[in-house]
Amino acid sequence: MRKKFCKSIMRVLCTLIAVIWTIIGTVFTVSADSSEASLTLICKTEDVILSGLHWDLYRVGSRVGPDFVLDGDFKDYQVDLTDFTVEGMTAAAKTLENFAKLDGLMPLHTGETGDDGLITFGNLTPGLYLLFGSTLVIDNTTYIPSTLLLEIDNSGQSVDLDAYPKIIFRTDSNDISRYAVKKIWKDENGEPLENPPSVTVEIYCDNEITDTITLNEENDWTYSWDGETMSEWRVKEIDIPDNCTVVYDSNETQFAIVNTVQSSEEVPTEPVTPDATEPTENETQEETTEEITEATDAPTTEAPPPPSTTTTSEQEKLPQTGQLWWPVPVLGFLGIVLMAVGLRIGSEEK
Repeated sequence: MRKKFCKSIMRVLCTLIAVIWTIIGTVFTVSADSSEASLTLICKTEDVILSGLHWDLYRVGSRVGPDFVLDGDFKDYQVDLTDFTVEGMTAAAKTLENFAKLDGLMPLHTGETGDDGLITFGNLTPGLYLLFGSTLVIDNTTYIPSTLLLEIDNSGQSVDLDAYPKIIFRTDSNDISRYAVKKIWKDENGEPLENPPSVTVEIYCDNEITDTITLNEENDWTYSWDGETMSEWRVKEIDIPDNCTVVYDSNETQFAIVNTVQSSEEVPTEPVTPDATEPTENETQEETTEEITEATDAPTTEAPPPPSTTTTSEQEKLPQTGQLWWPVPVLGFLGIVLMAVGLRIGSEEK
C-alpha cells in the first residue's frame, strides 16, 4: 500500500514538473520575440569629447522581404531604398533628413550627448532608423555629425555606433558665399533622359523658406545665389513626378536634385514571410544591415578616422530579456523530494 502511494506521488510530481517546464518554455519564446533594443552613439574625436551634441532619431521604414519600405510619416516620400551601395545609402540618408527638417516631422526621440560624449536611445522595435545631429561649435571649431541610416533587427541586441562627425575649422563671420543648385534627370541605369518643361524648387535658410525658383532648359536647370556662410542652406523640389524617386545631394555650397524614373513594376508594401527553401531572413538582414551601417556611418572628417567606426555589441544577457527565475527554486525543491522518495522506496524494497 505504501509503495503504491509513493508511486502515485512520483507520478503527480513528474506531471507537475512537465507542466511547469512547458510554461517556462512558452514565456521565454514570447518574450524573446518581443524584446526591444537600444542604440548608443559614441561622439568623440581623438582630442575632443563632443558633449551637448543634439541628436534626432526617426523610425522611417520596415523590412519587406529583402528590401525596405518607408512607413509612418515617411511613407509618401519618393526615396529609393533599393541601392545598398555606400553612395546609395548615404544619398538616401541625406534625402530623408532633408524631408524631416524642412517638413517639420516630429522625431521619435531626441537628446544630447553627456559629458562622456555618449547618448543612448532605448525601447527600439525592429525597423529602419534615421539619425542626424545639429552642428556643434567648440573653440572656433564647427562639428557637423554625419547622417546615419541603420536597421534595428528583431534579435533584441543593443547597438553601439562610433559617430565620427565631420570637422570644419572656421570662425564666426559675416562672410558671403556663392551657392548653386542643379537639376538632373536619370533613368534606372543612370543615363540622362528627356525631362518635363520645368520644375519648381524652394530654397531654405536655417529651415526657413527664402525663395522659390523655376529650373528649365533656358537656365540650364541651374540657379545660383549669394548667402551667409554661417547659415544652413537647403533646397526642396515641389511636385515630384509620380514615377520618379528623388535624391538630394550636396557639399558645402553646391546642391544636386536628382530624379530617377522608376519601372512600372509594383513594389510590395506588406511584410513577406520567406519560403523555407529561400535564404533565411537572418541571413539577408545580416548582409543588408552591414552594408547600410557601413554606408551611412562612414566618417567625413578631413583626418582619417580610427579603423573601425561601427561596432555591434553582442552582450551576454543572463537572464535573457523576459526570462523568469522563480521556477528554479521550485524545481530544485521538487528534485530533492523525488530523490527522497526514491531512496525511501529503495530502502523498503531491500
